[in-house]
Amino acid sequence: MGKYSVVELFAGAGGLALGLEQAGFETKALLEIDKWACKTLRKNRPHWNIIQDDITKISKEGIKKYLKDNQEIDLLSGGYPCQSFSYAGNRLGIDDTRGTLFYDYALILDELKPKMSFAENVRGLVTHDKGKTFQTMIKVFEDVDYEVVYKVLNALDYGVAQKRQRVVIIGIRKDIKDKIKDEFEFPKPYKKQLTLKDILKDVPPSACATYNKK
Repeated sequence: MGKYSVVELFAGAGGLALGLEQAGFETKALLEIDKWACKTLRKNRPHWNIIQDDITKISKEGIKKYLKDNQEIDLLSGGYPCQSFSYAGNRLGIDDTRGTLFYDYALILDELKPKMSFAENVRGLVTHDKGKTFQTMIKVFEDVDYEVVYKVLNALDYGVAQKRQRVVIIGIRKDIKDKIKDEFEFPKPYKKQLTLKDILKDVPPSACATYNKK
């Protein structure tokens, strides 16, 4: 069996795509509007299919024409903008233009019909407007025939020396979900939480910045 295939939206400079690559996924296309992020992607992965465009345009025109073959996509991934729901922002939610881009994510999900979808966002999304915003999103994904499971995960529990909580949203195409008996399970936390000291213990002094004390 070959590698699983993935199309990524809101690709940024490739942090999520790199993780999926390390997990064994083959990237079929990445969509990103920022020219500097696209330049970074092309520099680091010149073989990747980079679509530098606005998702609101692509979601209406269709993304399939940018794919090089007719292979069924296994996964659609991407973290749609989170500023509208972050505790650090104004939390305007879907009243903020950035907060409506999940609709475009859902349109592309409906077009590609991958086996699964993966999205992540700030934990504040779950409680925004007493949970109504998040339930609206889930309903949109369910309306395009995906069963949704989600959980707030902390990067600190998974080998990252950083307290970073994100809601991870998994969509499973309903025709596939109906055929499998096992429920989707999120990974269990690691036994040890790393500290910054653990991460930097093997960094040689020559790789560290030096400062001249006056």
